[in-house]
Amino acid sequence: MAAHIVISCLVISVARIVAVHGVGEDLHSAWTDKTTGLLWLRDLLPKDVQDIRVLSFGYNGSADSFFNGADDDPLYPTAETLVAYLNANRANAGCQQRPIIFICHGLGGLIVKQALLSSFSQRGPRTAFYHHVYICTYALVFFGTPHGRVTRDGWISKRPFSKSSDTLHNDADALTNINRAFRTITHRYQTLLLWEEITTHVAHTSAAPSLPDTEVAGIPRAHNDMCKFTRRDSSDYLVVIDFLRRQVKAAPGKTAFRWQDSLETLQHEREVQAHLDYGIPIAKPNGSGHCRQGSAMIQDFDLSAVFDPPLKGLQLSSDFIGREEEIMGLEKAFFRPDQTLKSDGPKVLIVYGMGGTGKTELCSQFAQRRRTSFRGIFTIKATSQEQIKLSFATIGTKAGFEATEKAGQHALSQQLTQPFLLIIDNADDPTLDVLRLLPDNKKAYILVTTRNAELRRLPKTSSLELKGLKEGNALRLLFIKAEIPHPWDDATKQIGNEICKTLGYLTLALVIAGSFISRDKYGLRLQEYLESYDERRKSYRPSLIRKDSSELAKDKNIPTAYPAFDLSLDYLERQDSTACKDAIEILNVVGFYHFERIGVDIFTKAVKNRSRMFETRSMPSIATRFLHSILGQPPTLLPDFLRSRSAVLEGCRVEDAIAELASLSLIRWEGDAPTFSLHPLIHAWAQDRLEKHLQVFYAETAFNTLLETIVLPTDDAGKELDLGGGRAAFHRRLLPHLDACLNLHPLRVGPLETCCSRFYLFASLAINPRLLSNLQQQGLRAGKCGYVYGECGKFQRSAEYLEMVKAALLLLCGPQHPRTMFVMLALAKVYWGLGKLDHAIDLQRVVVNFRKRILGPDHVDTLLAMDELGKSHWLNGQYTEALELSGTSMTQMRSTLGTEDDRTLAAMDNYGVALASWHRFHESADIHKEVLVIREKLQGPKNLDTLTSKNNLAMALLEQKQFDEARSLMEEVFEERKKQLGKEHPWTLWALCWLAKIKVKMGLLEEAKEMLIGGIEAGKRSLDENHLGVLMGNGELARVLSRQGHLNEAHDLLSDTVSRLQTSRGAEHPDSFYGLWKLSVLQGRLGRTAEACASCKLAFERAAKRLTEAHPLVGMIKLDLEGFQKSLSDTKVPTAERFKQPESGLEVSSLRRRFLPRTQLTW
Repeated sequence: MAAHIVISCLVISVARIVAVHGVGEDLHSAWTDKTTGLLWLRDLLPKDVQDIRVLSFGYNGSADSFFNGADDDPLYPTAETLVAYLNANRANAGCQQRPIIFICHGLGGLIVKQALLSSFSQRGPRTAFYHHVYICTYALVFFGTPHGRVTRDGWISKRPFSKSSDTLHNDADALTNINRAFRTITHRYQTLLLWEEITTHVAHTSAAPSLPDTEVAGIPRAHNDMCKFTRRDSSDYLVVIDFLRRQVKAAPGKTAFRWQDSLETLQHEREVQAHLDYGIPIAKPNGSGHCRQGSAMIQDFDLSAVFDPPLKGLQLSSDFIGREEEIMGLEKAFFRPDQTLKSDGPKVLIVYGMGGTGKTELCSQFAQRRRTSFRGIFTIKATSQEQIKLSFATIGTKAGFEATEKAGQHALSQQLTQPFLLIIDNADDPTLDVLRLLPDNKKAYILVTTRNAELRRLPKTSSLELKGLKEGNALRLLFIKAEIPHPWDDATKQIGNEICKTLGYLTLALVIAGSFISRDKYGLRLQEYLESYDERRKSYRPSLIRKDSSELAKDKNIPTAYPAFDLSLDYLERQDSTACKDAIEILNVVGFYHFERIGVDIFTKAVKNRSRMFETRSMPSIATRFLHSILGQPPTLLPDFLRSRSAVLEGCRVEDAIAELASLSLIRWEGDAPTFSLHPLIHAWAQDRLEKHLQVFYAETAFNTLLETIVLPTDDAGKELDLGGGRAAFHRRLLPHLDACLNLHPLRVGPLETCCSRFYLFASLAINPRLLSNLQQQGLRAGKCGYVYGECGKFQRSAEYLEMVKAALLLLCGPQHPRTMFVMLALAKVYWGLGKLDHAIDLQRVVVNFRKRILGPDHVDTLLAMDELGKSHWLNGQYTEALELSGTSMTQMRSTLGTEDDRTLAAMDNYGVALASWHRFHESADIHKEVLVIREKLQGPKNLDTLTSKNNLAMALLEQKQFDEARSLMEEVFEERKKQLGKEHPWTLWALCWLAKIKVKMGLLEEAKEMLIGGIEAGKRSLDENHLGVLMGNGELARVLSRQGHLNEAHDLLSDTVSRLQTSRGAEHPDSFYGLWKLSVLQGRLGRTAEACASCKLAFERAAKRLTEAHPLVGMIKLDLEGFQKSLSDTKVPTAERFKQPESGLEVSSLRRRFLPRTQLTW
């Protein structure tokens, strides 16, 4: 039965102090000294801290209430009661907004954590008053509360009052999970961590972990007595009182601000939900300019605020011991540089050493300590080229640019004008060009961590070799990780020193060994650990080590570290628990992924998707199962938690297993983080320890687990599962691990070459009944890989896999099968991305013909395929075919689907673009206006599709010389895309270029020039210098330069642009001969008539061949050609004849020409 009492009855109070006792106590005895009977919360505290109201909360404090395995959340009911009691007490006193300070003893701290988590989640309109407890809590005092892993050991055996300890469950993971979850909100509170100097229940490392902005102190008593005070002048009491005084003074102002901010946030959340549910508009931000997170308002990107070292938070603080001399060496090299460091460029220091010495930890600790010395701290993960690109792209995003490698490089080289720190981590590959990664910025301070000692020879750099820890620091690290309490006697230290020496004072090995000793309860039996290690080391076989895993380590650390890792694995194998078995399987699997940023959601999504498959699949009959055993494929290799039909119940197993690995320090994981990582040496060991046949087995299992997370759009589940906005981001995070699996074991479908026809295929089934199912499974795998690579823009790899799928489906099903046609259309889109438009058109044409024959010409799928084919023809400069297909599909879709269907509107927009390519601008504008009106009504004025219609309409109006309206529309498109997509997104850059073109036509040349120069540079960073958008910008900039009189500069720029267009688009593409025609005009203005005539003639021949002379553009080029030819012929007649007045009264000059209406087509 829970209860509470008011100890101090002050009516007008500034803050409420709430005391929560621990195990085996009640609301009185926990805080009362047995000898004197003094209850310090009542007798001392109100006299020393003014204006407070003190309450003590009581509940069933038996060990059963904490460790009873029958309840998955044993503390949840008590925590909910605490929130309800507090809310009622505060409401009754009319002080719901008063600050709260919790004082907790032992496991009572977990009840408070669970209460705050529960209060945090109460955000609905009917229970928001419970959320007030979360808002108003300002500070926390923890007396001996475990903040890491919680076990029942000690709490049960040392408690005589616990009469049912034999019934208690061994697993206390629910309590540990509370600590994990609380880490997400712990930064909100001012915290004092007090630990028992006479250790009885909670080790120092658990009661007082190293956390940022947290106060820590020791209490010189055992756990039961540490929260009982009898004297006001005792040093431990004064520490507590000083903390409480400061928090009571600061709490009212800070809590009032939190209260207002939280109310605004809750109100905004409800507005968003009302908008989603009922379409009610969301209120605009208030006049103060306050903009809530997630809004589309323009943001300022401040790189100086970025703090992104390789390790931070709990990952950094838990394992770092000593290294003071090395840190001083880094400071001396950077801040008191000698002659070896470059003074006129970036300052570079190479930190090298063998694997496991703590290079990454050292640099991260230096970054933490010197955080205020730098205006931004960044990390480049240099383990592979893909990781390097991803790291730079992340920096580019933080700078407000697109997520590209060039954008990140630009940000580091150009955007930062104050000193910043860049850490290039794990640059171990001997072939890596490290100099290419260094930003050209003299404000850069750069640390490079590597196992490659040759990097220390790089010019104008300094270096620091990192070796093993010193003996004293090594012993301290070992004992802290082993949770061996102070004081350490000589015998213990002697054995500990022997272990450290045996492990070569290697940081990583010491951490692993200490974590293992802690988990396996060796305690003072350190000699047994040393003997076990020696036995394991004797059985170490160097022949198992892959060459690439040990080459840079020179084989010195591996014989030392691997046996230590093996002992931790032995511990997991000895435990008869599901979590430990799953942990071993996950370790075996992730050994074949990339060792960094392994998403926990890889496993949770796999569980979810697998569960959905079991739910939708009925149980097969006995006959079906018998037939499948003969003809079907072998069972898919998967981890155990993905194999059962009850996979929906197995999601919680994933985090439990990962927590087991983290507790042994085999992985780095903060408990609530979305990803975890392995040290490179542990990653190598995870593969090396497996026999060859097991490596093949688990490599296959790892690959299959990744595939389980991928849902194809054609799957039934794909229509409702994993198709949200986060799908693409998840797939991008998946790529390094997919690459790692495929690099080890390339995927193939077949052998198809042995089945030259469907007849031979089915004949082969008599010999190999499982051939068909194997081909189906391989095709599905390749399809998933192609889908993910295509969605992430890796078009070349996507095409490789989708071509495999297409070949298999053509053989198995034929070209008329729906799945075959679906894959062909998907492959056509990938060909688009590769610029292989002819290939794309061939595939789309096949699909259109088959759908016309099978489904009929008026079927929706047929019309959609025709529309896609029309777009491809237009992009490929085949305007006749584009106009015909777009017109037919659009007309029929209007009739079949109606004008308000999204697909019809897209087809109408495509038709409008096709009309513009034939210079039918009035018709084009009319249809774009119609689409725009409908889209604004259905989707709103800021929807991206609506903006596309505005973009198309603006360009049609431009060609009709309606400049003001065109400019207004395009400015709106540009600004809105900048807000929604980013200022360097390709669509934003297209809008910028079109807007610049409008300004050129309006004579605003300087404005247009400034926009184009910035846009072109952004395009080169975000796209590529040969991208169509960049080339279009170059062409428009050449026009500006020409009109400003800079003819030679304009000619050089346009000449280079035309050359690039011909290479990327083909010489006969309209973009290419249009640019060539423009170049001839510039050559004519420069007086280079012969060159102008030759260029214009070539442009005319290509245009007439591609577009036919029926197209208006061909006639315009022909007219200029005739002018150039006439001008050229005039130079061949005598001077008197040339200056004779022509009979027609017309004069053709080499420097003057006619300007007729024209369009710039696709660029």
